Amino acid sequence: VRAGRLPGEGRESRGRSPLALSAQDASPARGGSPEGRALWCSPQRRTFPLFSGFSLAIRFKKTYNKSCMRTMQERGVPEQMQNNEFKPRFASSIYDSFAWIPVGMSLFCCIALLIVRLTVVSGISMNPTLQHGDLMVTSGLLYQPARGDIVVLTKEGFFFSQPIVKRIIAVGGDNININFDLGQVWVNGQLLHEPYIAEATTRSEGLPFPQTVPNGCIFVMGDNRSHSDDSRDPELGMVDTRCIIGRVYVVLPTGQIAQKMKGSSEHV
Repeated sequence: VRAGRLPGEGRESRGRSPLALSAQDASPARGGSPEGRALWCSPQRRTFPLFSGFSLAIRFKKTYNKSCMRTMQERGVPEQMQNNEFKPRFASSIYDSFAWIPVGMSLFCCIALLIVRLTVVSGISMNPTLQHGDLMVTSGLLYQPARGDIVVLTKEGFFFSQPIVKRIIAVGGDNININFDLGQVWVNGQLLHEPYIAEATTRSEGLPFPQTVPNGCIFVMGDNRSHSDDSRDPELGMVDTRCIIGRVYVVLPTGQIAQKMKGSSEHV
């Protein structure tokens, strides 16, 4: 509200600021009410750009809706449909679609953190299948151990109780025998075909064979048989299935890529 003169006031009030006018005219000597004079002579309100933009958008929306209603009246649209506020279908559908993207991404991240786990390979015991530095995606949800699966496990007191990655050779109830002279592994009387190993199994670590795997346990070995501490070592032996953290489902060859980049840089 802009400040002005009250009826009967002279020209002496011209040139004075609204604040000075309100303070002087509100004095009891001039016979005015402090509340009324202060309200009448209040300075002009400031409008911030953000609020101006909102008010402009609301004003544009009302004008747009009125024009749409006039158009519907000219076309003979029933009055019941005219009362409905006009909404642009295309813009509304795009907004509704993109509004769910952050929610979907948040739910996906929460579920992924609860179901899967990322683990980095450390060491050479699983060469050539896994290289040092490779990234593994593991999950233990509803997992049932099976022969040939690569799993991440941990056993209290073995390898400083740190997680290790090995391949399941035998499960509960299986009979396993290893001929270290010939480098052959037999499970339930059948010779295993192992194209994934780096070399034959000729290294004994102290566990006598043949062995029967107890129920609820697994027998594991690394693919790099001459450089792997596994179930052949009595300290690890048969591993309880409750020690399994998860099965390896996806391997990202980050370690192999790093080695290739390192080799190429050395040749330069």
